[in-house]
Amino acid sequence: MCQISSLQSVTGHRIESSKFHLSSSCQLTRYSICYIKAVVRNLRLKTPISKLLPPTSSDSCPLEFQNSLTMSTPPSSQRKPIKNMPASELAKDPKFIKFTAVVERTLTGFEAVAEWADVSSFLNKLLKSFEAYPQFNTIPHKLLLAKRLAQCLNPALPTGVHQKALSVYACVFQKIGNDNLAMDLPIYAYGLFPCMQYASMNIKPQLIGVYEKYILPLGQTLRPSTKSLLLAILPGIEEEGNEYFENVLFLLDLLCQSVGQSHYFQCIWLTILTSPKARQPALNFLSRRFPSVTRPEDVAFVLGNNSGLMVQAICASLEDKDPLVKRGILDLLVKFVPLQNKIISPTDLITLVKAVLSIFLLRDMSLNRRVYAWFLGEGESPEAIRTHLSEYSLDPISMALQVSCIFGKD
Repeated sequence: MCQISSLQSVTGHRIESSKFHLSSSCQLTRYSICYIKAVVRNLRLKTPISKLLPPTSSDSCPLEFQNSLTMSTPPSSQRKPIKNMPASELAKDPKFIKFTAVVERTLTGFEAVAEWADVSSFLNKLLKSFEAYPQFNTIPHKLLLAKRLAQCLNPALPTGVHQKALSVYACVFQKIGNDNLAMDLPIYAYGLFPCMQYASMNIKPQLIGVYEKYILPLGQTLRPSTKSLLLAILPGIEEEGNEYFENVLFLLDLLCQSVGQSHYFQCIWLTILTSPKARQPALNFLSRRFPSVTRPEDVAFVLGNNSGLMVQAICASLEDKDPLVKRGILDLLVKFVPLQNKIISPTDLITLVKAVLSIFLLRDMSLNRRVYAWFLGEGESPEAIRTHLSEYSLDPISMALQVSCIFGKD
C-alpha cells in the first residue's frame, strides 16, 4: 500500500488498491512500474487514470497501453520553438524569465575567468543553458553574449576553446532561426568574421560549416554585409592548394548565388580597392571564377555597375608593394581583360594603361613579360603582333603618355 500512497501523492488521483497486482513481497509488478511511468508522463495530457491501468493478465498488454509507454518526450532538438511571441508576452512567461536569469548568471560568471580552462567551462555552461530551453527563439542579453563569444575566439586561446565557441555560435543560430539571424548578424559578426584569418586547420571545417549552414542561406538579406563576408571568407584561399581551398571556394560561390553576380563582383572590386590584405586571396578567386565578358554592355550585369570601379581596383593592385599581387593582376588582365574586347570605356582605359606602363619602372622581367603580353596580344607572328599593337594598343598608350606629360608625371 505504500507504493499506492506514493503514487496518489504524485499524481493527485485516488487509486483503488484492487487495481494493482502486487506480489507477496509487496513489490510492484512489471506492468505496475510501467503504469507509474506512463501516469507521470501523461500528467500534462490529463489522461484519465482508468485508461492507463495495466491489464489483469501479466502476459499481455493492450496496444494502446504499449504505445503510451513507448511514447517519450521528444528530445530538445525536436521541440518546436515558440514562434512570433510578442516581447510583452514573452517577458511575462515564467519559463522565459527563468531562462533569462540562467543566461544572465552564466554570462556574469565570465568575469571570474582566470585561465583558458575556465573559458571552456563557461562555454559549456552557456551551451547547456540554451539546450535546456529549446522552446524559445529569442536570446536574452544578446549584446553581452556576442561580446563574450567574440572574446572566446581570441587568437591567444587554444583550439579547444575556439571549437567550443563555434559550437555555441551554431547553437545560437539554430535557436533564433533565419529571420532573427538576418537582423542580428552584425552583432555576432563582430567576433565570428575575423576568425578565418587565424583559424587553425582543425577549426576551419567547423567554421566553414557555420557559414554554409546558417549564414549563407540568408539570401538577399546578406547584400548589405557582402563586403564584410568577403573579408571574412577570403583569407581561407590566400594559400593555393591548402586542404580546405575548394571548400572555401564553394562558400564564395554560394555567396555569389545568394546576393547576385553583379552586386557580388562589385563588392569584390571594392574589397580589392580598399583592403590590401585581401587582394591576394581575391585574385586567387578571380583567376578561377572571373566571368567571360566580350561586350561592353555585359559589364554592368556581370562585373558591377560600371567598369570604373574595376579599373580603380586594378590600378590599386598594380601599385601594391607585394610583387605577387602585381603578377596576379597582370595575369588577370592578359587572360580576362584583353584590349581587343574593348569592355573598358576610353577614359578608364587611359587610366589603366598609365598604371600598367608604370610597371616598366620596376625593371622586373617577370612583370615586363606580362605587360608585353597584354599590349602585344597573343599572336606569335610579327604581323599579328604589329596588327594588334596598331589597332588596340597604340592609341591608348599615346593618350596615356600625353596625359602623364601634361600632369608632369614620368
